[in-house]
Amino acid sequence: MDPPSLQEIAAPEGVCFGCGCDNPHGLHIKSYWHDDGIHVMARHIPEAQYTGWPGLVYGGLIAMLVDCHSNWTAMAHHSTTPSTFTTSMRAYGVSVSRRAP
Repeated sequence: MDPPSLQEIAAPEGVCFGCGCDNPHGLHIKSYWHDDGIHVMARHIPEAQYTGWPGLVYGGLIAMLVDCHSNWTAMAHHSTTPSTFTTSMRAYGVSVSRRAP
């Protein structure tokens, strides 16, 4: 079982379509501290309805994932580090070979 996400801990009443815990129609994107205590990770497997072209995820969904997760990453680091701490973000491309059931 996963530990509580940053969203569940800090904003259980959140209604953001991307990451809000309390949005019944939302995607419920969850961000977690990595075991190394440095990185914040998120994993999301999009449903078939978020396909832009066969085998490709809709670009708007990708933008929402980046928006929601990067905001939670910044908040997580800001709440646990001095204001002089420098953060960076890397995005990794993912090749989709099949849709989730």
